[in-house]
Amino acid sequence: MDLARGYTTVFLTGGAVLALEVMASRVMTPFFGVSLYIWAGILSVTMIFMAIGYRLGGGLSQRESRQPAAGAFLLMPALAALAIVGACAVYPVLFPKLAAMDLLLGNFLACAVLLAAPLVALSAMSPLLVSLLQRRDGDGGAGQVFFVSTLGSVAGVLLTAFVFMSRFTNFDSLLWTALGLAALTLINLPGSGGAPETRRLALICALLALASAAGLLGGGRSYLAAIAPAELDGRRFTILDERTSVFGNVKIARIQEKSGAEYKGFFQDGIIQNRVGMDGRSVAMYTYALERLSLAHRPEAKRVLVLGLGAGEVPMAFVRRGLSVDVVEINPDAVAVAQQHFGFDPARATVHVADARTFVRQCRQGYDLLIIDLFHGDSTPDYLLTREFMADAAACLAPDGRVVANLFFDAAVEAPNRLVLATAAAVFPGAAIYHPPLEAGGSGFVNAFLVAGRRPFTTLPAVDRENLPKELAPRFNVAIDHGRIVTAAELANVTPATDEFNPITVVFADSRKRFRQLLANTHPPLLLIN
Repeated sequence: MDLARGYTTVFLTGGAVLALEVMASRVMTPFFGVSLYIWAGILSVTMIFMAIGYRLGGGLSQRESRQPAAGAFLLMPALAALAIVGACAVYPVLFPKLAAMDLLLGNFLACAVLLAAPLVALSAMSPLLVSLLQRRDGDGGAGQVFFVSTLGSVAGVLLTAFVFMSRFTNFDSLLWTALGLAALTLINLPGSGGAPETRRLALICALLALASAAGLLGGGRSYLAAIAPAELDGRRFTILDERTSVFGNVKIARIQEKSGAEYKGFFQDGIIQNRVGMDGRSVAMYTYALERLSLAHRPEAKRVLVLGLGAGEVPMAFVRRGLSVDVVEINPDAVAVAQQHFGFDPARATVHVADARTFVRQCRQGYDLLIIDLFHGDSTPDYLLTREFMADAAACLAPDGRVVANLFFDAAVEAPNRLVLATAAAVFPGAAIYHPPLEAGGSGFVNAFLVAGRRPFTTLPAVDRENLPKELAPRFNVAIDHGRIVTAAELANVTPATDEFNPITVVFADSRKRFRQLLANTHPPLLLIN
């Protein structure tokens, strides 16, 4: 093999290695989440199988004959392509079972299913090329080979982030990667070394990978519908729309309950963001809680800033009451689907496509209400739960303004809940929390609503409970009935989270793991596949 072709090959296979790691993280997120444990599993499994690949390549290079190394260099991309196609064929069925079994162990096993064989094959390429160059020139140029491979990895990450993820689902992106690797073997076949039987095997593997990857790309939707049930516990899910981007996979689904009730759900990476009935009215309790708690605590409000659009139900609730509304949403696809499927009207609210933390840091506009309704992965992002973020939010408010936040509280573990409250109370002299009772030893998760202000609270105002959907009224009333003022005494021993020291990832790790496992048990696989 000539020098230019060899370096081009390791550049492309190096790109595939990092591209696969990035894609794997996105494929696994709806099943296993984005917790500290999950990333530890992805990174450790990646390093383990890359190390095995380096060792394999080195072992094949030690043969006296040149043919084993040359044949392996030709064959490895085709084998990686076949492994990727095989993983795409099985993971929609396998991953829900692994997540339901044990999230931590399942994460390691799932990562191995996606990455083990491709990474072993592709990581062997660099030591194989070093060996081939040594036999030809007497100078393997190991540094040069790994330099070129690493540059390919950088290119692979950029291509995946800015091309694949913004245009294709992760399922399709994996298959396109397999097609590219299979084509690479076919391109290298003429004039390559290796034993005749190895060359024949490489040709067969490459053609098989090409055919199977193309088949799944062309018939992927039918295949997924056939192997991944759209029903669970009597509920039927019909996917109406799907958008993929660097900010996550967005799906709109029509959900039919056993009772006959129907509504549309807005899902991002498997987590439901809102549910809206076919009459256009929200059937998610938090929508009404955010609106009514806000207006109970700040009845004279005129200007509202909403962080996180979702289906657009919360900002439109304020618009209908005659308030001036600004919305900050990082994902432009969310704006598109909220408008198309849920009746959000961007002409009646000012939408800022931006990161919430950056926007709030620059905000000095005196809003009467600041609504925090931000979820990514399994909860509110860690960097939006620090004392510094809360201070920026306070600076965004008018003197008697209020922050109202939609949070998840864990009924089984108190430490994460107390950490969030302590962080808010470190900035806001007035803070109140509303949520259903957290039963000791429980295992569920509840929506909790934090209301915070720049002046101390002495009493809690009455909250409007009229005209709620009848199925939501009991839970709404229970949450409001258990509202209480947060006191300094109950948080005396809790250190707030800061940008410099933010333990939220660690403190929330067990809760996020259990939440994602609950999700895997209560959502059909078709909803989680992205």
